Amino acid sequence: MKIIAIIVGISNYQHTSFEPLPGAEADAHRFHAALISWGIPQEWTYLIVDEQATKAQLIKTFYDCRFQFDEEAKLVFYFAGYGVR
Repeated sequence: MKIIAIIVGISNYQHTSFEPLPGAEADAHRFHAALISWGIPQEWTYLIVDEQATKAQLIKTFYDCRFQFDEEAKLVFYFAGYGVR
């Protein structure tokens, strides 16, 4: 089974009303590393963090990975950008 993963980690939000969440980006990196260690090829994973995590980049990433899907492929979407400080 093919697993395509899009992993997003946002520690620093553009809007100033949201305080930084330093663990979110680290969580995304750890989850990305875990997927690779579990045997998912790195070219099937997409890591988007902080300033890269824009609406345009997310749309582009979904568009860019579409060619990797076949009838048996599964999508894992992981978002780390939660919490309260």
